[in-house]
Amino acid sequence: MPAGYKIYQTNNFIKKIEKGPLDLERFKEMIQELAAASSLHSNHNLLIDIKEIEPLQSYYEVLKIVSEALKYRHAFQCKIAIVIANEPARIKRVKFFKAGFLRFYKYSLQTIQQASASHQ
Repeated sequence: MPAGYKIYQTNNFIKKIEKGPLDLERFKEMIQELAAASSLHSNHNLLIDIKEIEPLQSYYEVLKIVSEALKYRHAFQCKIAIVIANEPARIKRVKFFKAGFLRFYKYSLQTIQQASASHQ
């Protein structure tokens, strides 16, 4: 096998498949469900299949989802794979949102860590 690749067995994943339009509230519910499942099966990774959902429409929605995920960050210590549709418009949008997600997530974690340190 070429260097840099790892093959995971499918039974090592908690799978979540969503279809159709998802509003912000459903995304929040999905995060809560995944956090609960991940907490119960901490030795498993997450596979989220969102190829068949409507893409998020705004950066605000992404920030709300990141905020919700941060509430359950202790449950998401595993690897997370997200499957999207292989369409140029979707890929472009995902890259944009991923960059924003990572910036906001890192900033939020730093803020949480600083707040924790100041309370000690």
